[in-house]
Amino acid sequence: MLTSQILDKAAEHLETYGWIQNHHYELWARGPIERRACCLVGALNVAETGNPLADGSGAPREALVRHLVLAGDFSAFSLAGWNDDAYRTMAEVLAALRETAEEERGEGR
Repeated sequence: MLTSQILDKAAEHLETYGWIQNHHYELWARGPIERRACCLVGALNVAETGNPLADGSGAPREALVRHLVLAGDFSAFSLAGWNDDAYRTMAEVLAALRETAEEERGEGR
């Protein structure tokens, strides 16, 4: 799967199941963990591996960090920390995923 596809799939997961902070996935919910609200990192993991706790290739994370840092957001060197910032919104997370996916598509990735 291309990096752009993983990023889009992660955004779709968040739109469908919800976005959280401070945990990879919603610990207190019922049902399969791959169908629960996730943080940014958990959604990337689900998109690539099917499990919010199983790390994927790293390419989508690297693309997101590159996108955010080039936009001037140096807190993004830690995506988990960036996601968990008290002032972060789901809209910002989704925008970062979609914008990065578009950039990666343009590069054929």
